[in-house]
This record gives sequence, structure tokens and C-alpha cells, in this order.
Amino acid sequence: MSPGISDPQLFFNQYLTPVLTSLRTRASAGGKRKFAANVFSAPDFQTIHALVQCTADLSAQGCYNCLSAVYSSLPDCECYAKRGNYHLMPSCIVRYEPYSFFNESLLAEAPPPLLSPPQPVSLLLPPPPPGKADKTPRTTTIIVVLAVTVVIFIVCIPVILMKRRKRKLVNKRESKDGLLMIKES
Repeated sequence: MSPGISDPQLFFNQYLTPVLTSLRTRASAGGKRKFAANVFSAPDFQTIHALVQCTADLSAQGCYNCLSAVYSSLPDCECYAKRGNYHLMPSCIVRYEPYSFFNESLLAEAPPPLLSPPQPVSLLLPPPPPGKADKTPRTTTIIVVLAVTVVIFIVCIPVILMKRRKRKLVNKRESKDGLLMIKES
């Protein structure tokens, strides 16, 4: 259990928030790893070790949003006045402690921080080169239209043939009934 700190508001706003904000940006831009860590100095000559991580299934924006949700819940936590904290959500984790709890050699491997929050992944893809339009959507559309047309024909042809057969049977019966009535009279 970490001892309390004298001014939790100052610790959180002046020391912890800037570090966690930087880590959130780095982790959400970290590809499949989605991990960032840092060691920084806090009041009373304390060293704080901070780590954030998201699950690999989250997109960059999803990771950023998950970590933002954790950050917004920190001031309401009972552990707010502690030098160490551990918040675990289903898809992300935030932890900071006054002692080392991760391999600090990983700090050198962390991606450089971004200047702004990550954009949705679709905006990060480069546009196609000029003059070479992507024909995949057009090909997909053609295949879907042809498949739907074939299914409609497969369903409609038996229905049309059954109606035609029924009409022939009705016409045949009517002609037989008409002949019987003429013979009886």
C-alpha cells in the first residue's frame, strides 16, 4: 500500500496528468502493442513509474477512448490520494507506482509521442495513386448484382412454371366439364 501524498490535486494536475496524457497518445499509436511507459520525478524527490496499455483488438481511436475513460475516473477513485494506483478496464490498463514494476529497457522501444490524438484508421491510409483508381468496389458490386440476379431467376422460374402448369390443369378441367355439360343436355 502506498502512503498518501500531501496534495493529491497538485500531484495529479501538475505531475501525473501530463505524463498520462503523453502515454495515452503513445500507446494508442503503438500498432499492435498499444503500450507506453515512463519514469518521472514527483514531489518530495519521489520517482513514479507509469504504464498504460490497451488490448491488441482495439483500434488506435478505441485505445485512446478507453484510456481517456480511465483518466476521467481517476479523480473520483478512493485511491486518488495515493502515490500508486492501478486501474484495469476490460480493454485497457493504467498503473503508476513509486517503485519499478515493469522492464524499464522497454522504454527505449516505445514509439515517439504524437502531437495530436490519433485519427480514425481510415484517415491514416494513403490515397490511391492518381490515375490508378481502386477497382475492388466496382468488382464487388458487379459480383453482388450478378449473384442476386441468379438467385431471383432460380426462385422465379419454378414459381412461373408451377403457375403455368396449374393454369393448364384448370383449363383442361374446364374444357372437360364443358364437354360433359354439353353431352348431358
